[in-house]
Amino acid sequence: MKKKVAIIGSGISGMTAGFELSKKYEIHIYEKNSYLGGHTHTHEIIENNKKYFIDSGFIVFNDKTYPNFINLLKKLNVDSTKRRFRKYKHEFFCKLSI
Repeated sequence: MKKKVAIIGSGISGMTAGFELSKKYEIHIYEKNSYLGGHTHTHEIIENNKKYFIDSGFIVFNDKTYPNFINLLKKLNVDSTKRRFRKYKHEFFCKLSI
């Protein structure tokens, strides 16, 4: 029988901890909100009869700032595309898709 682990909060840290720890432990995530994801939110957009799920809440998403997060997305087979945002003059990754 696996030991139990409680995780408080379902933001990126809680979800990542749960994902990694679930290999060895029984995980229970506790969240005060009625939704998972911390400060991010997924919006369902329907355009031309096709559904898109757009996440808001990311401030930046680039390999310089978040190399571990990008490695996690690769591990989960989440693709991204490089784009340049003129406002910040940095390269950011966007268009996450599963």
